Amino acid sequence: MEKFKMNKIFGGNMTYDLLPFERTKKEILVKRQAETNPDFGCKPEDRSVEQLIQYGIINLNKPSGPT
Repeated sequence: MEKFKMNKIFGGNMTYDLLPFERTKKEILVKRQAETNPDFGCKPEDRSVEQLIQYGIINLNKPSGPT
């Protein structure tokens, strides 16, 4: 079983087993490169309170249970 040495990241000497998803090498796949036009819309954190209220949605009559 593969081991993960904490001293590589945290400076300690402890060793831990890797989880199954940590054992496989991850690769980022890019389907298509695209750019956005800043003339249309804005970042969510830049929206005013009025815009958030105008375009927001609230579930008033939600069924019980976890969301």
